[in-house]
Amino acid sequence: MDSLREYIEPIKKKWVYHFIVSQKTSVIEKPEWYLNQTLKWIYEHIDIVEAEAKKASTNESQARQQFIKYMLELAHMRLSKDMTKLTTTINDSPHSEAILIHTYNEVIQFVKIIRQLLGDRYQNDLNDKQDLMAVFADQVLFERIDQVEWEYSKKNLREITSCDSRWEPVLEGDYVDHYKIPRCVDRFLLQIRSISERVDCFRQLDCKFRLIDLQVSLFNKLLSFMKKSEPLTASKNMISDILLFSDDSEINLSRLSRVLNGVNFLRLILKEKCFISPDVSDELDKELKSRLDKATKDYVTYFNGLIVKVINDYEQSGCDLQEFLDFIKPKLAKDIFELVRDEALKKDQTRHTETMFKGLSLGRE
Repeated sequence: MDSLREYIEPIKKKWVYHFIVSQKTSVIEKPEWYLNQTLKWIYEHIDIVEAEAKKASTNESQARQQFIKYMLELAHMRLSKDMTKLTTTINDSPHSEAILIHTYNEVIQFVKIIRQLLGDRYQNDLNDKQDLMAVFADQVLFERIDQVEWEYSKKNLREITSCDSRWEPVLEGDYVDHYKIPRCVDRFLLQIRSISERVDCFRQLDCKFRLIDLQVSLFNKLLSFMKKSEPLTASKNMISDILLFSDDSEINLSRLSRVLNGVNFLRLILKEKCFISPDVSDELDKELKSRLDKATKDYVTYFNGLIVKVINDYEQSGCDLQEFLDFIKPKLAKDIFELVRDEALKKDQTRHTETMFKGLSLGRE
């Protein structure tokens, strides 16, 4: 690798001049300048590095990875310098906090690309001088980052749950969506996915756990919102009115079905832990795992309760089974409809059996 060090030396000198020495391009408020340039030089030189390694009969993949690591060391040097400066003012200066959060977001985007370039080696082979996210793991910095993550996430969740179109379906018209996910759930999952990207960028487990804890809290908050959004149990007259005069009636049971569709999809996400990478899922500490399990159980319990509510509404309506199923089918996700249908069939059979026995009893009298 001596030849690689020789190759990178002029690149290093140029990099240091622009982003350490020069006051024009060495600007703490503009981390994207050195991050973007680092990526640019990686892409410009990586093919040459591999070609030279091939000529020298050395491992091309190893040369590629080592070159990227050398470039990461340069970016880490500048990031560490900037963040060390910020730690002295972060608690007293809004400007310092703004720089921190801007830098954090820029580094996240940078690291996402580096993860693609390095693959599994990103998680396993980097040292602390090559891991840019390790800089943010500093207690002072991460405490502030964590605080901002919570504030932003809660604000975003409020926007999601107050939007006028929150219960509208994501896909309409000719598009088929078997889960019939409402917009609020779709936007919520985008938020969860964004946090997951941050989780995956960190290699430090304590930082990962703090962000996953935020995700679990957001799931809990959304469930509380859904419970408040759920309409009261419909009366017999209400159901009958909708079934008989659905085109003219101002009464709308769509909210219940949309809450049910949303809860259904979220409980599946939680059960499968789709938002947590498998390697992290296996490492969760006892307390966080317990919170995640409880959130999953709460969604499952609430989902089962909503199924019971739909069936109770059917019983109260006293309407024909097929009429009820035809009415409810377009509103529910496919798997939920099948559950409702099976339960409604059981109730219908029970009702017919009870009616038959009553008839027999009256006949004997």
